[in-house]
Amino acid sequence: MTLSVIAALPTALALEVANGYCHRSPAPHRVRVDGVEALVTDRNSFTLRGLKSDTAYDIEVESGEQIYTLTAHTVPLGAVLDPRAFGAKGDGFSNDTQALQAALSACPPDGLVRLEDGDFVSGPLFVKSHTRLEVTHGARLLGQRDIHSWPVLPDTLPGPDGAPVFLGSWEGEPLACHAALLNILSAEDVIIYGEGTIDGRAGFDTWWSADRIAHEKRPDRGALPGGEALAWRPRLVYAVDSHKLTFEGVTLAGSPSWTLHPLHCTDVRFVNLSISAPADSPNTDGLNPESCTGVTITGVHFTVGDDCIALKSGKFAMAKRALRPTRDVAISNCHMQEGHGAVVIGSEMASGIYNVKVRDCLFTGTDRGLRIKTRRGRGKDAIVRNIHFDNIRME
Repeated sequence: MTLSVIAALPTALALEVANGYCHRSPAPHRVRVDGVEALVTDRNSFTLRGLKSDTAYDIEVESGEQIYTLTAHTVPLGAVLDPRAFGAKGDGFSNDTQALQAALSACPPDGLVRLEDGDFVSGPLFVKSHTRLEVTHGARLLGQRDIHSWPVLPDTLPGPDGAPVFLGSWEGEPLACHAALLNILSAEDVIIYGEGTIDGRAGFDTWWSADRIAHEKRPDRGALPGGEALAWRPRLVYAVDSHKLTFEGVTLAGSPSWTLHPLHCTDVRFVNLSISAPADSPNTDGLNPESCTGVTITGVHFTVGDDCIALKSGKFAMAKRALRPTRDVAISNCHMQEGHGAVVIGSEMASGIYNVKVRDCLFTGTDRGLRIKTRRGRGKDAIVRNIHFDNIRME
């Protein structure tokens, strides 16, 4: 039985108690910070909020007859930027894209862009290195409903040595796709956290329309009826070729397709999130690390229209150009409440999946619990090795 820090944030600390129970404990944890009770919860993964930045705290967790202790340190915090100072309205109607992007672009290293008390409507935003974005309780970042205003990411960019740099992606292939609501491209040290909501507001009248889904399945594709050029649907949050990313606390909803998609990333953490989509929404996987190394997924609640977690490493064409397996993945104390598969490997896994540990999780109402899937044509490097499932409760 252990107590550990899963994510250190500017004004919060996320911790996990590993005590042999799945997701929740029969008796509540009483959490004290510097001797003062700060939280009572039965969840084994939880967050202490309202802390000071760059500060050490003595933490004690009393759970049943056990007492756990540790000292943890919040991360430094630079300037705090209010998007309203850049012209954002947060009224749920105005288009705040330019103001939000201005705040993110102006944010200095270790600075924080904080969304408070409002509904901020936006098109795709781009987050640079060493940026912190906090969506506080009572704040929502809402995707622009006009899908024609979402720009397109090309499939690849020319590299300096002639080798392609992957950018756009769809189901394991380098393909042009619309930019996500939040994009992290070739960046490092990014933190997105808080108690608010990030909602793509996809619907069956926009990204999930029957015409669009049927058209995506056509081999020639071309243009949609009416002449609209078609790129693949966006993610809600998309990260490519990035390092040291932390996502904590926020509710992620209404994604046009996969909700969270890190591609070719290292050291990524997903902690105490809530990820939701209607049961009949298409391709709305919860979290799909693809060709990533060092992935931590702790305390996440899923109720989605497709797989909850799907570990991937590209199709054969991508593996031929750059062999990048997914490896070193730790999943713990999550609740997969609805979805096609709870923890799934594949089927796009042509570069292989290695060293996956899943423990202390609760699966309720998923079509499948543990699933390893592949298909012909993935190639000789499509290896699945060292996969451990331990203490899983499935209903």
